[in-house]
Amino acid sequence: MSGFLYKSNFYNTNNIDRFIESTKKLNNTNNYDYMFNPNHLIGYGFNKKRNGGILRFDNKTLVIDGNIKNKEVLFSELENLEFKQLDQAFSLVFVVDDEVLLVRDIFGIKPLYYSFYDKDIIVSTEIKSILEYTDNRIIDDEGLSELIGMGPSHSLGKTIYKGIYELKPGNYLKFNKKGYEFKEYYKLPVYEHKLSYLNTCKLIRKIVDESVKDKIKEKKVSSLLSGGLDSTVISSILADNCDCLDTYSINYLNQEFKETKYEKSLDSDYTDLVSAYISSHHNNIYIDEKKIVDYLNRTVNLKDGPNMTDIDSSLLYLLENVNLNHELTFSGECSDELFGGYPWFKESNFDNFPWIRNLELKQNLLNSKYKERINLKEYVKKEYNKAINEAPISNINKIIDDERKLNYINIKYFMLNLIDRNNYISKGTNIEIMAPFCDKTLVELLYNVPLSYKSKDGINKKLLIDSYSDILPIEVINRKKSPFPKSNSIIYKKMIKELLVDTLKDKNTVLYKIFDIDKLNQLIEDESEIEPFYGQLMGKTSFFAYLYQIDYWFKEYKMRLED
Repeated sequence: MSGFLYKSNFYNTNNIDRFIESTKKLNNTNNYDYMFNPNHLIGYGFNKKRNGGILRFDNKTLVIDGNIKNKEVLFSELENLEFKQLDQAFSLVFVVDDEVLLVRDIFGIKPLYYSFYDKDIIVSTEIKSILEYTDNRIIDDEGLSELIGMGPSHSLGKTIYKGIYELKPGNYLKFNKKGYEFKEYYKLPVYEHKLSYLNTCKLIRKIVDESVKDKIKEKKVSSLLSGGLDSTVISSILADNCDCLDTYSINYLNQEFKETKYEKSLDSDYTDLVSAYISSHHNNIYIDEKKIVDYLNRTVNLKDGPNMTDIDSSLLYLLENVNLNHELTFSGECSDELFGGYPWFKESNFDNFPWIRNLELKQNLLNSKYKERINLKEYVKKEYNKAINEAPISNINKIIDDERKLNYINIKYFMLNLIDRNNYISKGTNIEIMAPFCDKTLVELLYNVPLSYKSKDGINKKLLIDSYSDILPIEVINRKKSPFPKSNSIIYKKMIKELLVDTLKDKNTVLYKIFDIDKLNQLIEDESEIEPFYGQLMGKTSFFAYLYQIDYWFKEYKMRLED
């Protein structure tokens, strides 16, 4: 993925050297370009391939990160502000004279961050380059609420850093000397779904097939195969439309697997079976406990903050291995959010983000100072209410509208977090992840398809199964959903516990400043498990790893708590 850094130069024309140094932070590489004109500074970092970059068009400058097929159409759309027609992954800065326009694609596939600094605006695809320029390394109470309450996800438009914001997907920001304004240029459409179940299946198959085929760029392709429904569908389509398909799966060494509410089976029980069924060349990638731990810090540097711990470590290691032979791979990501694949689609009566749990536990772990200053449950509840109130609904059918609200928060929050994860982890390699299910036409369709279709006969994701039942192995059809795997190794669990214990030996760690250490030590000594604090997998070991990452992040990024 390419990256860029931009700063308007209306008020502060100094610090050119610092801007150049900040540009060097992009994509963790020293390969960079930069250009100056009287009112703007633009820097561009890249890896092996330059898929985006600095484009000049008459007296205009367009800095773009992404892969827009038709540049002439793009300029036309910019002039008419009809960005919603751009069904592509992109983030851009468009500047003309003293006016700046920031735009981000409709689903947030490409990142874009900004900060107002010395009355100018500074924009980047990576937070670290903004930090390098502004040196504004502060986390305030709202940032802590994001870090501990919403983490490892975040609220739309926010980051954990004070004064640094994320441009929301489907939005643009216009900035000039008079000020700035936002506009949401894309909203999910609302309509009554009138197609029969059978015709809905046919339409889904047509859309997904076309989405996959449109993204095939070479005859030899690769995909991430878990042996689950989503990756099998994508891999099957690829196998039928390319000369050679390499499939890859991640496996943890020393797994001591026990079936849980969320983890039903090991991927390794299915990947070889599916690979043989679709005639792919399969690669089983194995990661040990030491590698997982070693990569915890690397992934923090890629995300610019704490993340999904071992799940992120293993994805990075997997992509590194894929990258030995490929620069692009396919994923089944985004299907569960659209087809109602998560357990919370069958739950009811929740009044908060259903994937965020154990807020009481985390609140109780705060020291007295922060217990008085922040209320995690109230904060997350406020963000949840804001989210569901933003959801486009019909105001005609309450049942369908409630389903739309659940669809909305899954698409705009949970799916976006996984898209972000693919983005920052892939920056650690030279590989791009394609997610064909994240298709505008498909998302718009499934936003309005009733849950009764998606889980027909009480079967999880029956709509997707029936759309592709003729090309799926019966074992995949009957497999109970399991999420992206985590480590169940006792060795890994012990290593993480020891890491956190060692971290707490340093009385200067930020964990002492935020948490009640006595209560934290009690939790460490207690051998019982806790409910996942995020998603389906992030239990106690993940929580301990997350705390370890917080400590590393504060030290590595030279962060400061706001008094």
